[in-house]
Parts: sequence; C-alpha cells; structure tokens
Amino acid sequence: MALPQTSHLTLDEFLAWEATQELRHEFVDGEVFAMVGATRAHNVIASNLLFILRAQLRGRGCQAYIEGVKLVADQQTFYPDVMVTCARNDTDPLIVRHPVLLAEVLLAEVLSPANEANDRGKKWHEYQRLLPSLRTYLLVAQDEARVDLFRRSGEGWYCTTHAGLDAVIELSDPPCRLLLSELYDGVLTV
Repeated sequence: MALPQTSHLTLDEFLAWEATQELRHEFVDGEVFAMVGATRAHNVIASNLLFILRAQLRGRGCQAYIEGVKLVADQQTFYPDVMVTCARNDTDPLIVRHPVLLAEVLLAEVLSPANEANDRGKKWHEYQRLLPSLRTYLLVAQDEARVDLFRRSGEGWYCTTHAGLDAVIELSDPPCRLLLSELYDGVLTV
C-alpha cells in the first residue's frame, strides 16, 4: 500500500497504513519517518539493557520492551530502543502509551550525527512534552562506556553522566541497578 497523503494524515490512518508495511516508521508532527537499521554494537547494547531490566523487573508489575514495540504519545509514534511501562492500562499488544523509562542507544558519531542530534533534541523534547508518566530517559553511547541519565524531579529534569566500565547507575523509577560493564558486555572490553 502506498503512503497516503501525509499532510492530512491522522494517527489512525498512519497506524492502519504502517500495519501493512514491512518496515517500521515513526510519525511525528504529521510526518512519516522510515526507521533505519542499526549496527551490531547498537543491537547488543539494546539487548543487554533489555535483559538487565527484565531480570530486575520480574514480578514487580513492570515490563521492558525492545525497539519493535511502538510508543504512542498524543498523535505521534516512536520506536525507542528500550522502554519500560508499569501501567496496568497499557494493554494494547502493539502499543505502549505510559512508559516510565525510555532508552536510546546513540549511533556512533561518525555514522550518524543526525541521529544523536534528534535523540538529544527534537525526540527528547517531544518525550518530555507528551509523556507525563516518563520518569527516566537514558542516552547510551555506542562507541564508549557512557550513559547520560535524565531524571524527572519535581518540575524539572536533571542529567548526570556515568562513564567507564566500572560505573554503576542506580535508577529510582523503576528501581534498578545498571552496571556499565554488563551493559557494554560483548561490545567494549576493559
């Protein structure tokens, strides 16, 4: 099915169209963006994060998902690399609407500086604006052991950077512990 005229595309029309496509697409401000492939390092890091979160969230009423599950916020859709929801009303089999944690694995700068600019800029702004449930946002570097952790506190967001394979991140919402040595296992060595 061809892409419908995007200037007047509704979210429901986009979702119906995307359901017929082989590739995933994000829908932001009425525009459709095809999702590009990822590097092997990107895939390993995202998988490691998913496994770490799933193990720590087991039995706590939260669920972690990897990039194939769609996030819908207002009239927009995204595919975060990893997301966690603890909302009992997130029951759609294809969509999460109330995440508490989102993570993006940044592509190595040499490959795509535009990706990092989007994840730190427009996409991050949209997440803050559209997702009142969001408490934690992680930007995970791919080419070095570095994670920028954004936490919602009161009316604002605060960022801390954790670097080096010996670094440990204590998440509060949801409560989890991330060891960068485990996060980068199979990608970076000591």
